[in-house]
Amino acid sequence: FAGSRRTTARGRAISTMWGASSAPPAWLAQLERDAPELTELAVLRPLDAATWSSVSLALAKSTRLRTLIAHKALTPEVLRELADGCSTSQLESVSVGTQQLGDEGAAILLPALARCPTLLSCDLEARGLGDASADGIVSLILGGASPAHLHSLTVARNDGLTPVAIQKIAGAVASSQLTRLDVSSLGLGAEGAGALGQMCASAQRLERLVIKSADLGVGGAAAFAHAMASPAVALRAIDLSDVALGAGAAALLAALTARAPALTSLNLDRATGVAEALSSIGGLLGLPLRTLSVQGCALGDEGARLLSTAISERCPPLERLHIGSNGIHGESLVMLLVAHSRLPTAKLLDCLGNPLGDEGAGKLAEAIRADPRGAFGHLASVSLSACEIGKSGFAALEQALTVCAQPSADAAPITLECAQNPACNDDEWSALVDRLRAARPELQLVWLARGGDEATQSGGLS
Repeated sequence: FAGSRRTTARGRAISTMWGASSAPPAWLAQLERDAPELTELAVLRPLDAATWSSVSLALAKSTRLRTLIAHKALTPEVLRELADGCSTSQLESVSVGTQQLGDEGAAILLPALARCPTLLSCDLEARGLGDASADGIVSLILGGASPAHLHSLTVARNDGLTPVAIQKIAGAVASSQLTRLDVSSLGLGAEGAGALGQMCASAQRLERLVIKSADLGVGGAAAFAHAMASPAVALRAIDLSDVALGAGAAALLAALTARAPALTSLNLDRATGVAEALSSIGGLLGLPLRTLSVQGCALGDEGARLLSTAISERCPPLERLHIGSNGIHGESLVMLLVAHSRLPTAKLLDCLGNPLGDEGAGKLAEAIRADPRGAFGHLASVSLSACEIGKSGFAALEQALTVCAQPSADAAPITLECAQNPACNDDEWSALVDRLRAARPELQLVWLARGGDEATQSGGLS
């Protein structure tokens, strides 16, 4: 294949040659002359050892390049040269290697990255790391011989990292400059979960923790909550999606409520035990949450009503609420939509995959008529995709939106996503869309599945 190189407006050079070639990539000349437009480099094509050697030498002298991405299996010799180049570079973000890196490769790469004086972010996801790499990761976090600068670290999907390694890493994070840590899909166990809780209690800078799909083991959620003993942890965002919290969910949510006063984002998508812990949702919404995601948590109608009441009573600064696939039916779903829409901060409500149905769509139409804007309160984006709405349900919504139309040149845009509903397949769907466009030009109607051809519809979720 013929190779090519493109440089984006932000100066990102991307090699797109997939076959072997003896010709050096075009971006290498830019790197060697320290071109000011080359600030990000993603190496996607295979390079021979001589070319990698040239890259490493140029990297060591570059004062412009800030990001290096090279997801390639590298020989120890090539990796050593590249690591040396990184150690004296001005790089701020590095993602190097593949699953084949392993502990041997990490022993070469990590000490060099720890010496890089400008490094802020390091991606070690799925690099085949085990406990033998724990000390190298600790050195990277703490900065080795140079002052620590690292702000973001990903060690997700390294199956060889056991709770012993997690305890070491957590201990280092507690006294570091790190603001973001991703330990997704690791086997943390109760010991590792407890170490992370203690880390949160001690770390004064850690703001974002990603534990997605991690295995906390029996009692892990409770261990995390118990260890997070500080009265005011620094966390602003935590992602617990796809985690089996089980009976420990209530204790964990209570701990966040009591000890994370700065929490603005909480992701509990498909986490088990959440529905049973919803009685404590009122306290949780006393936090300054701006994003709450509880998709696939089996909340049901009762959970939706509890959440609606808590929102109405607490009036949190909630902007984005994701409640998809929770088995919430018409009246309960509308109650929740109305409660959220009345918040002055409300921006987006994602109801995807809940059985609203035609009856529920009729109740939503009544709520639209009662709204001063004739829409969805303060919400700018609403997803009713896959909500089992048929022809009669959308006819009711169309009528309400049309009757309440108040044409204005400066009307704020509103996005309504309604893909994968039976009504979208009706012969009269196109006519309905045209009528709504004419009556409510500020309404952007999206009816294709996410990622579909937006050129054939009127807009996308904002």
